[in-house]
Amino acid sequence: MVALRHFLRISMFTRERGESTTGQKRKRSDPVLLIRGLLAGLFLLVILYLPAYALPERLPLSPSDIERFDIEGAIEHLSKDHSGLLSDYLSYFRTVQICRTSTFDACTDALDWFESIHGRSFSLLYDLILYRLTLLEQEIENSGSSLRADLVGEFKRHYDRYRSAFPEDRRVVFLYGRVLEQTGHKGRALRIYKRLILDGDRYYFKLRRHLKEIPLKVTELLRLSENLIKGRYFDEAEGILFGLLQRKPPYYVRDIYRLLGDIAFSKKDYQRATRYLLRGGELYRTAVSFYRAGDYGRFEEIARRLVHEESEEGCRIGLLRGLYRRRSGEFADAIDRFGKIYRSNRLCKEDALWQRAWAEYLSGSLQIAYKDLKSLYSISGRTRYLYWLDRASEKLGRGDDVRAFLLGGIPVHESFYAALYQFRKPFTGMRMVSLPVVRSEEKDLQGMPAELEKTFQRVKLLSEMGLGYFASREVRTVNAEDDGERIYLCRAFLKAGAYDEVVRCADGLSDGSGHLELLYPVAYRDIVLESSMRVGVSPALVLAVMREESRFMEDAVSPAGAVGLMQLMPGTAERILRSKGLFYEMNPDNLTDPALNIFVGTTYLGDLIDEFGELATAVAAYNAGEDRVEEWLRNYHYGSIDEFIEDIPFRETRYYVMRVLKSYLIYSELLGLRSRQPF
Repeated sequence: MVALRHFLRISMFTRERGESTTGQKRKRSDPVLLIRGLLAGLFLLVILYLPAYALPERLPLSPSDIERFDIEGAIEHLSKDHSGLLSDYLSYFRTVQICRTSTFDACTDALDWFESIHGRSFSLLYDLILYRLTLLEQEIENSGSSLRADLVGEFKRHYDRYRSAFPEDRRVVFLYGRVLEQTGHKGRALRIYKRLILDGDRYYFKLRRHLKEIPLKVTELLRLSENLIKGRYFDEAEGILFGLLQRKPPYYVRDIYRLLGDIAFSKKDYQRATRYLLRGGELYRTAVSFYRAGDYGRFEEIARRLVHEESEEGCRIGLLRGLYRRRSGEFADAIDRFGKIYRSNRLCKEDALWQRAWAEYLSGSLQIAYKDLKSLYSISGRTRYLYWLDRASEKLGRGDDVRAFLLGGIPVHESFYAALYQFRKPFTGMRMVSLPVVRSEEKDLQGMPAELEKTFQRVKLLSEMGLGYFASREVRTVNAEDDGERIYLCRAFLKAGAYDEVVRCADGLSDGSGHLELLYPVAYRDIVLESSMRVGVSPALVLAVMREESRFMEDAVSPAGAVGLMQLMPGTAERILRSKGLFYEMNPDNLTDPALNIFVGTTYLGDLIDEFGELATAVAAYNAGEDRVEEWLRNYHYGSIDEFIEDIPFRETRYYVMRVLKSYLIYSELLGLRSRQPF
């Protein structure tokens, strides 16, 4: 229902804006019609019982998680199942309904009844034990002192049992700390709170009011800051670190500056990162930060101190110096530098030879580039070198049927360069010859052990009832003994709509090449098709971006703060909708909604394709931003788009574009669509 509410709000807002002051209806803009049309298509897609927000994958559900499901609707559907396979689920939701609507004692009786009947339903049982612990903590807080001793004893009994099954679950540790605090054991509670605070996750924010009562050593504050940085709570970590700097603790100042540099680097504020990393003694990362900030003079100063080191870092800095010369148009100097590194530094010989060959290729020294590329391919056999050897050969007017056969015969899911070759030469007669798209074979359900057969039947019923989360959780309890069972497992995840699990499952197959429809699932099919049709973007491209951005994790959050399936920054999402005449406030919570995230991401892709006119540059801009791509195209001159892809300055963007285009080609074939060339 979350998706529907989001779009209804947008629709209602635009309808109100569509009325003129005289009461006459203005002609609605195309973006508004787009949303209306999208609403019509999405209305039927709303899954009643699977909420569009993050639920725990491995730990039991909390009461607030459970109560977000449509309890009454689930009971109604489960009551119609006469097979008895889901009787524990029916009892589970009925127990929750009693706890929501009745007294504490009635709830306790219902929980006891469930355990006596369905004590072997492990996941459901521990959901309800956590439910009981939460209610007990609330009851202890609200009860008089005369009743507390019994309640605390009951809490401790269930707490110990829960902790033995899920020792990593900090939710119950927090509850135990609360119980201790409420029953006069403040010192013990603070010791528990301290452990939770130092983890730097959401409990830090719940408990930081206690910091005045919990003295932390410098080493503990540094540990807390590191954990906050891992959790992307950069501002909070900075506040702690600046506070530490004022104390000027001996022996730890460099550690503080190093962590401040980590924060600035993660935020891509490279100029500020240089100041902190230099003071933290991180010369290599300081040099990289100067390079990324465009301060090549300071980069050279630091590089000269590192380049003669016989180390991986010294080698990388030497390559960066040559790269800077090459990007400045000083090809001869760059080629000479790469050659010296190749001859003198054993730690990065292959990288140095590749950089020399690439500089030779771009400068037009094709004969020499051809020779170096041939050497590289004979050393490693990488398709990257084979591809550019073919391109150099093509420019030199040398046809090579053997090389063409090799490139055309490499499965595209195994190499981006095989996919790139298919894009370049789509009518070679070998197009997609190595891409198996037949349905993978799965083990006969009837031949499985009885317990496994029962689990998969339960999964099927739960999926059909819209209880996809519970279906996928059932699948996770199965240990597949061979590929046949594992394929059935992957398909069960697919039916449950657990697309992130499908990819992880298929990755574990001994031969994934025969099961590309599992490695590349057509996730959120109806939403994707509807959004892509309305915006005019290939659904294959939408799926490719989604797969490579988030691996289909609805609640994925990047270090930079991008959210959801298509990894959108809230500010960018607002800007995109505003450009279409839609005024809607975006935040990380509503961007985890699949329908909204896919629609906004697809719209953004469409805008970028319109702006850049080419798929590859549009995909690069989706990752690095329009301004960056425009700068690269303006500053560096490429003879073709495949040269641009190979030479994208940011490694993460370069590999991202390669992965997306490879996935795009595969999805085009799986969907039976003609793939548009990326150049």
